[in-house]
Amino acid sequence: IKKIEERNLPQIDGDFAKKINLDSVDDMKKKLLENMKQHEEKRIEEGLKESISKVLLERIRFEVPKTLIQNEYVKILKEYDLPDSDSNKERFWSIAENRIRFNLILDKITKKENLQVAESEIIDLVTKLGIQLTDQNRGDVIEYLGGMLSREKVMDFLYKNAKISEKSRILTPKEVANDTHSLRH
Repeated sequence: IKKIEERNLPQIDGDFAKKINLDSVDDMKKKLLENMKQHEEKRIEEGLKESISKVLLERIRFEVPKTLIQNEYVKILKEYDLPDSDSNKERFWSIAENRIRFNLILDKITKKENLQVAESEIIDLVTKLGIQLTDQNRGDVIEYLGGMLSREKVMDFLYKNAKISEKSRILTPKEVANDTHSLRH
């Protein structure tokens, strides 16, 4: 061992608060609590959106065209730089099918609820992400980010309009059928 160092953390006092542009330790505590609350609310919202996604996939069943599944499966293989093999097909085929089915469900909801993404929203996201639009990539980038924003808008719509029971999660159809004590939604 050549050297041992100990990290000295600063004292949390008025001087420290001023260094991070706050007036006092109380302001720092309030800001910290506010940030923690926002983080927790966001975590809960994301968890509920995930539950909504699962419920949609469980409740809305339909045959997905094999060509769409195949295209998504190939995208997954490319994304992870994997070869097409029986084991990969077994692992990723159902994931590809669920992705396609989920996107088709969201597309249908988008049309039914008339949820549109304005081009200005897409351009704002392009600017925020620092993406350089060129003649070669403009169409692909706009289409990709537009789809992403559209799915996000639909999930926000579903989240805001979901009827969630007092349980800590959304019930599956099977659980609803078997549970005589819960609120049904």
